[in-house]
Amino acid sequence: MARNKVRGSPLRTQPCRAYNVQIELDPSSKTALGKIQQSLKLAEPNLLVCPQKTLHVSIAWLLAVHASLPVDKDSLWERHGEEWTSELTRIAAESSGFRRTYEHVVATDSAVIALARPSEPVNRIRELIHERLRLPTETRNEADPVHTNPISLSRCAL
Repeated sequence: MARNKVRGSPLRTQPCRAYNVQIELDPSSKTALGKIQQSLKLAEPNLLVCPQKTLHVSIAWLLAVHASLPVDKDSLWERHGEEWTSELTRIAAESSGFRRTYEHVVATDSAVIALARPSEPVNRIRELIHERLRLPTETRNEADPVHTNPISLSRCAL
């Protein structure tokens, strides 16, 4: 959002492919975020509301949607997916459970996001992924805030 003008993603109408690591939200979180979606949609009817069943916390990109890779993403997944999934399973087993609390709703250039705390457990999982998975250099996982996108300015996953 810049000067109160929404800019849509250039990928909005384009097919795209990505492989991501996500935490699924519990039903009560999805319901609460759904109420926020309804309020935002009333205020701005042209926003794209992500289906409640798709709401999640993004942890890391394995093969990012915005990354241009020298090899087809599906081919890379065929080659590395089993190894990455095994390591992700180990990381999940080593990680303690945690609760997150959504504190703020913020408009960005590409979405309206609900920010969550605490960020430390999620950031630790991100660190372990960075340390243990050999991902393509084009996939950049700069730490970003722990959040969920209830409203997107690009196409939402189904």
